[in-house]
Amino acid sequence: MIAQHRLPPVEGGEPYHFVEGGAIRRIAVTPALRARLIAAELSIARHGGEYQLIPTELAAKLRERGVPVITPTADGAPRAESDEAYAAFPVPDDLMW
Repeated sequence: MIAQHRLPPVEGGEPYHFVEGGAIRRIAVTPALRARLIAAELSIARHGGEYQLIPTELAAKLRERGVPVITPTADGAPRAESDEAYAAFPVPDDLMW
């Protein structure tokens, strides 16, 4: 499913940083793709040893099947169970992930 619905990889784009498995990872994106990630229209999935951008609707279906998918929240930070402990600490506007 990921191979069928993934967006084409970006060559030479800006890095978009995200957290997976306790490590900071990155994927190349254009400014338009970055905006779609921040708006939670796109998600990130690992497929074939690489990270792929996929529509968030597909991410929900993959999660039902137990496939780990990263979906950024509206503020640009990846969703995590431990985020509630840090809810009172806002991220500065000039911090670009």
